[in-house]
Amino acid sequence: MSTNKSVSLLKAIKPYKQGWHIQVKLVHSWRQKTIYGGDSLELIFADETGDKIHYTCKRTYIQRTQRDLGLGEWHMIDVFSLSNATGQYRTTNHTYKMSIIEDTEISKSSLVCDDKFFSFAGFKEIGNGTLKTHFLIDVIGQVTSLRDIQTVQVSGKDKKKVEFRLLDSSGQSIACCLWGKYAEQLDDHLQQTKDPNMVCLIWFAKIEFYKGEVQVTNAFDALLILFNPELPEALALTNVYDSKQLDIPSFFCPFFVKAT
Repeated sequence: MSTNKSVSLLKAIKPYKQGWHIQVKLVHSWRQKTIYGGDSLELIFADETGDKIHYTCKRTYIQRTQRDLGLGEWHMIDVFSLSNATGQYRTTNHTYKMSIIEDTEISKSSLVCDDKFFSFAGFKEIGNGTLKTHFLIDVIGQVTSLRDIQTVQVSGKDKKKVEFRLLDSSGQSIACCLWGKYAEQLDDHLQQTKDPNMVCLIWFAKIEFYKGEVQVTNAFDALLILFNPELPEALALTNVYDSKQLDIPSFFCPFFVKAT
């Protein structure tokens, strides 16, 4: 592979050629299995500007890709295909989606940057419907109105869910509902910390509407959750509510959401 190729930012790449040379960080990955697409490895890359792109690896190349790509590491990637990004829940707002091909080359980059490139959505924009619901979003807030974890029937199978609200630093709130393993993760953290008002970061969440109310929930296996993360946004939330010693407003009443 040539070492003197110019590096392109993600916003510049287009499908009219395969000779792009990009420098990106792997910020998230998960395995996915669908009826139409089969078994695949899904990845999210970010470049140094914070732009992100979805990358799909079909079953044939999964072992190779997992060997060459490390989570949280920077890589140089040469030769890949691009197609239009479509679907009901898109992980990034990039126009295109990347796919590995036989000639794809992956190598380590010397770039050092620990930024996870979160793109936090405003609670006001979520609540008033400004944000497009086919894009996944990142949110962070303080947990309140946390309800007990429940086991409900979904398509004839038992599935766990937990409902709560998130508060931002201005007092805006959004309804949240986590399903399956994500509900269990929150419950496990609560059992360990005994802190029902933890700061919760939800990464790659989807927006839904039920009975006129907006809620944030998980989109299949793409979602990640972090509790009390060591981030400036989390510290700001903690400082606001510790200093103000805010009571939970009376309008934070229990709510109900549908199974998905």
